[in-house]
Amino acid sequence: MAVRPRPRPKQTPKCNSSCFHLITVTIRQTGPSTSQVLTILAGAGLSLLGTVLGLAVATPLFIIFSPVLVPATIALGLAVAGFSLPV
Repeated sequence: MAVRPRPRPKQTPKCNSSCFHLITVTIRQTGPSTSQVLTILAGAGLSLLGTVLGLAVATPLFIIFSPVLVPATIALGLAVAGFSLPV
């Protein structure tokens, strides 16, 4: 039976300036592309625009219906507190 030679452990090369350049190039290549960044910014802008428009529509409705909403909220809060407190 033949004896197999032990595999040599891999030696890591010593890093010099070209190795650091290779690392930075690799990191830059794995980052998001310009179109991906612009897509994310456009999505955030549309989300912000939708929020502002929603508040612009909802605020007058809250003001108009506040004489009904405020007492209803208080009554609902007291009812929940009454059921949740121990006897």
